[in-house]
Amino acid sequence: MVRAELLRAAGVVTVAVRLDGVIDGRAPAPADLRYRLVAQPDGQGELDITFRTNIEGTDPAKPGIERVADHSRWLADGSGVATVRVTEGDLGDAAELLAVQCWDGRAAETHVAYLPQASGGEGRPAIDAARCAFDDWAEPVFPPMSDERRELVADSIG
Repeated sequence: MVRAELLRAAGVVTVAVRLDGVIDGRAPAPADLRYRLVAQPDGQGELDITFRTNIEGTDPAKPGIERVADHSRWLADGSGVATVRVTEGDLGDAAELLAVQCWDGRAAETHVAYLPQASGGEGRPAIDAARCAFDDWAEPVFPPMSDERRELVADSIG
């Protein structure tokens, strides 16, 4: 099933897409994908995406299907930061991998950091404030889509 929404308010454009049952050649079963793009009138924006795939590709020793969640933000000049969390799959239930990538206005990488840790750990990869447009960690945000909001209201009423 595919669900998509386009919202406009005060010059801000938000595109939200939900795909249920996506076929990925590296995954043994269909998976879900969520995507949200927010574009500000001044050129700033953010992109949230989450999906399941085998991040190890074709390595037969690592067949697990991981969950990848990315929150990317950028300024009007194009500089930005992506914060990524990878869980499940070959990492198991007890571990996760966090990553940060920063880039400048020409899309040249200016900083990258990784932090493997126990699931739910409090650590965050170092973000170099001098080389990154943002210096805080941020998780993806997926507000309910209109049909999901109707389901939430119906559940709370009845």
